[in-house]
Parts: sequence; C-alpha cells; structure tokens
Amino acid sequence: AVRALELLHALGALDEEGRLTSPVGLHLAEIPLHPTVSKALLVSGELGCAREMLTIAAVMSVTAGGRSVWQLGRGRRAMEGHKLKFAVAEGDHVTYLNIFKGFMSKSNRSSQDRSEWCRRNGLDHDTLARVAEVRRQLAALAARLGVNILTSCGQDTLPVKRALVHGLFANSAVLASASTDSQGRALYRAVRGGVPLKIHASSVLCRNQPSCVLYTSAVQTFREKSHHRAAGDLDEDEAAGGGAGALTSHEMFEVVAVEQDWLPEVAPHFYTQRKAA
Repeated sequence: AVRALELLHALGALDEEGRLTSPVGLHLAEIPLHPTVSKALLVSGELGCAREMLTIAAVMSVTAGGRSVWQLGRGRRAMEGHKLKFAVAEGDHVTYLNIFKGFMSKSNRSSQDRSEWCRRNGLDHDTLARVAEVRRQLAALAARLGVNILTSCGQDTLPVKRALVHGLFANSAVLASASTDSQGRALYRAVRGGVPLKIHASSVLCRNQPSCVLYTSAVQTFREKSHHRAAGDLDEDEAAGGGAGALTSHEMFEVVAVEQDWLPEVAPHFYTQRKAA
C-alpha cells in the first residue's frame, strides 16, 4: 500500500495530504486503466502523440486482461517470423502501433478477410477487434477530459516514448551486463533498487540490449511457483529471494527502449527522494 501511494504521489495524482489533485488526480480516477497508463495518455496531447498513445493504451488495457495480440501456440520459430514483420527497435509498445495500423488498414474489408489477414500474420483477430473498440471508448473519454486526441507524431516515435516515461518511470531498468543467458538475453538492473531483471522471451527486444528500458509489468519466477506482479509493484529486497520459494529471476513484459536521462527529468522527486533516504 505504501508503494502504491508513493507511485500515485509521483504521478501527481495525490497531494501531500493524500487527496486527489485537480485536475490530474481526478482525471486519472476517471480513466479505467492502470494509473501509469492513464498518465501517459493524459500527457500525450501536449506531447503531440495522442492518436498513437490511444492505440497503445487500448492494447495495454486488453493485454492486461490476459489476452495477446499474437496467435499463441504456433511454435517459436513461426512466431518469431511473424513478429519480424512488425517489430521495431523501440520495443513492444511501438510495435503495437504497426500491428494496429495493419489491422485497421483492412477495416473496410469483410470480417472473413480481416480474420484471414490476421491468420497469415500470426495475429489474434478477436483481440485486435477488442482493441479497436476499447480505443474508441478511450478516445471519447480522453476528449471529454481535455486531451487533444487529434494530435499525431507520425513516424517520429520520440514523443510516444516520452509519454510512456511520464507513466512508467517507476518501472525502469538499465543494462548491467552484455553477457547473455542461453536464450540470448542480457542482464538488467532496476534503476531504483538494483533488482536484477531480464527481458521476457515474448518481447521483441528479448535479444536486444538497449541501455535503458521501461516495462509495463514484471514476473517473479520462484522454484516452486511464479506469479504476475502489476506495474510498479516490485520490492527492492525481493531480489534476495526467500520465503515460500527462493527467487530465481525477474522478467520484464512489454518493454520499450528509452533514454535514461529522461527519468530524473520527468520524475526527479521519485529518484532523488530515494537517494536521500
């Protein structure tokens, strides 16, 4: 609970007395997304990338419920081939833009044609159709809250990544070692706390080594069990393991490459408070 309150303070949602701020806190409370995603959406209009962030937020909302934009069960080699058609060096969130753009380019075709296009590209038609519906709902809500939903950054993904930093700054990690494991994955450490992390194999960046990344959520894998942890919920002392099963690894889901300099620029209080403690 303390960590959740700290994150809400850092997002500008709560004042010093724990009350919702106006307008940020009140607006975050109205958006049915994780606060980190909502904050990225709220700032996207000012940063000139609302159309892109609406798509990303919609995908993140749908995938948070356990769905995937990819058709699962096709085999690793086939899946990697499909991902290469859409993957970009910026990471998963920007890759979602390419996937959704491709899907919507078929919107004037029959449902059967769209389903066939998804099948050929290893994509889940029902998930993407749900993303389109959620995006429409989020666009109407964001417009009511004053976000300029018509802004677009086009091919320039820098504003999108900066918007994501405004929301996901607490989930940041830097490259700790260029040495890789048997899956070709490098070791990262959380910027705050130093927890060891690796990029999950499902990410388009799993075999890349950007110097600094953000992630939507992390999975802690134990010898006896594993469970999913929501964005911002990793405890710094959990790297040592113990308790009901020794910790073997932390893995990052939905990863995007960013500049480390942006973190203290966007959330100086979040990092400086920790240094002072």
